[in-house]
Amino acid sequence: MRRLLTLLLLPMLLGLHAVSPQDATAADGTVVGNTSSSWQTNGIVWALAYADGVVYLGGDFTAVRPPGAAPGVNEVSRRHIAAFSASTGQLLPFRHDMSKTVRSLRISPDGRRLYAGGDFTTVDGRARRGVAAFDLPGGGLNSAFAPAVNGRVGAIAVSGSTVYLGGLFSAVGGQARSRLAAVSSSGSLLSWRPRVDGGVRAMTMTPDGSRVIVGGGFSTANGTARRAIASLDAGTGALRRWDGEPIPACAQISALITDGSTIYGAAEGTGGGCFDGSFAADPMTGVERWRDLCLGATQSLAVINGVVYKGSHAHQCRYVEGGFPDVKATRKGSSWHLLAMNASNGALRSWVPNTNGQPLGPRVMATDGRQLFLGGDFTTVNRQPQQGFARFSAGPDRTVPTRPEPPVASSVRSGKVTVTWRASTDIDDGTIAYRLYRDSASAPIAQVNAFSRPWTRPILSYDDTVAAGSTHTYRVEAVANGNSSGRSDPSARVTVAASNLRYPDTVRAHRPAFYWRLGETSGSTAADASGQSRTGRYVGTLARGVAGAIPGDPSTAVRVSGAGIVTASANIVNPQTFSIEAWFKTTTRTGGRIVGFGNAQTGSSGKQDRHVYMTNAGQLVFGVFYPAPATVVRSPNAYNDGRWHHVVATLGGNGMTLYVDGRAVAADRTGFAQNYTGFWRAGGDSLSGGWAYAPNTSYFTGTLDEVAMYPTVLVASQVASHYANARPN
Repeated sequence: MRRLLTLLLLPMLLGLHAVSPQDATAADGTVVGNTSSSWQTNGIVWALAYADGVVYLGGDFTAVRPPGAAPGVNEVSRRHIAAFSASTGQLLPFRHDMSKTVRSLRISPDGRRLYAGGDFTTVDGRARRGVAAFDLPGGGLNSAFAPAVNGRVGAIAVSGSTVYLGGLFSAVGGQARSRLAAVSSSGSLLSWRPRVDGGVRAMTMTPDGSRVIVGGGFSTANGTARRAIASLDAGTGALRRWDGEPIPACAQISALITDGSTIYGAAEGTGGGCFDGSFAADPMTGVERWRDLCLGATQSLAVINGVVYKGSHAHQCRYVEGGFPDVKATRKGSSWHLLAMNASNGALRSWVPNTNGQPLGPRVMATDGRQLFLGGDFTTVNRQPQQGFARFSAGPDRTVPTRPEPPVASSVRSGKVTVTWRASTDIDDGTIAYRLYRDSASAPIAQVNAFSRPWTRPILSYDDTVAAGSTHTYRVEAVANGNSSGRSDPSARVTVAASNLRYPDTVRAHRPAFYWRLGETSGSTAADASGQSRTGRYVGTLARGVAGAIPGDPSTAVRVSGAGIVTASANIVNPQTFSIEAWFKTTTRTGGRIVGFGNAQTGSSGKQDRHVYMTNAGQLVFGVFYPAPATVVRSPNAYNDGRWHHVVATLGGNGMTLYVDGRAVAADRTGFAQNYTGFWRAGGDSLSGGWAYAPNTSYFTGTLDEVAMYPTVLVASQVASHYANARPN
């Protein structure tokens, strides 16, 4: 995953104005994330096709209405089929009365005919069972083309003068055909008659027209095992080679498209963990070039300029480059209905507009080569009313980054202020520029560029040099592709330190959720020095009152051995963004867990992660258990040398980072942990479950001091200041 963090000099800010939002396209090479004006429908759009500046729509709708009109307002009758201008979204005169739902639309290669398939039996009162043809550009019903199909036509492919049909039918023109058939452009039934044992939902041709690729819910084709997808000879119907990865029995193929060199397919699974993603395959062999394993059924695909757009209800894409863990942990009940991927490798791009879906993602996509057309059962796009149909153009880009939250400013070093803030997001731009303003000045003092996505929002920072003792506030503005969020609310006022703060004041300046100094010599309570009243409890065998880690500080430390721990007095729900900090000293050769999070306050936790433990060799490991198996990072050096060491582990939009003695020593892009409620503990807990480099014992033997947890990600300069300020000036 790309991560950018570039500090630019002030004169370079002029570069922000090089692109006008009126002219801009999406910076990530996609169509823009904002929709363009278009008419809409009063029901589901199941099918789309484009030809000669016109987008044709088919579905369950019975009326269409202008942009912005509420349901039932200014509606115009269009029964199951309609046409809009591709460039303006305006309603066109094309009008026919289809008796029932239109499920598929296909333009002939010469652009002179529109074929429609579905559940209808009449068009304009004339018998047309399952399939009909309209002559273009006028759009009149073709009087000769009238094959009688006895069931749904859910997919159509066309090659030359041959029209291939797929669906749920068993006969065409009174002749047996098992869900697949071919007719001539005049409507005559052809001898092509492969058979499958389940419904056909998708069809496309190989680039050379020699084969028909069919997909659906079948298990056999021509009596041979072919799960969900098959390659059929376009002339004879015989099975041809398709060596793609297996499609499990719980999945169907819901869409098939081609860009002239690759076949792309979409899958819809039933049940948890089934194949719900998409794939790219060689047209002639079926050998897959990539497969995305996102969860959340994929309904539709389109390819534009090397980008594959997918309509789904993806709620987990953790195995895809640039992907995300299960959003049910962080966006309960939500999913991403629109995503974009590289056609070359399936990696996610920074294009994340969204529809509301009911509950699935958009049912169909189409393109004119520059724009993306969208159809489905949605009623909003990007939280704005738009029903059934939407179009995304190549530009202009009018998407605005989210407004940054008020930054946090702290000063723990003489003449220095560290300003931190969480990255914003933009629905079609990954890299965002952040302008930082001090006090009421009109010109920014610096710019920070950073890459983010809704599920990857790093903590950013800037170190400002100002006069010791002065007082300041800070604001942040996010700018993406020439579009500005406006400035954030100001930070709280910060007074610049005149000299380096003592260690406890440094910790408190960075707002910990709790801070156990572990200086008690009696009693069972570990006081919270943060002021948040989140005390700890001493449990088991411990020796208190031993010399502490901070030179010159009278606060003492605690020695643990075997089963002694300090545990939180109250639980916390699913911390996903945090920093955990401790000082330790040991000569152990059996390792142990220094600090971490478990679902049990005492004893052995059944769930445990977000922890730092020492290996038998004295190296430090920071691990989280999501996704399974556990993800860990490990220090290259050992620290069981009998000296005091400082450890900080952070997790959040920046991924996971392990710091030792003020420096980052290991990191990983993983940014999420298990979803459970638990307790922070220092001194030990279970390490069962296959943790890498696990030591002989789960409990630490050594001395602990100054344990703190922050509900934010400490940045590198803050961690360094903690270590530096532990020493006398």
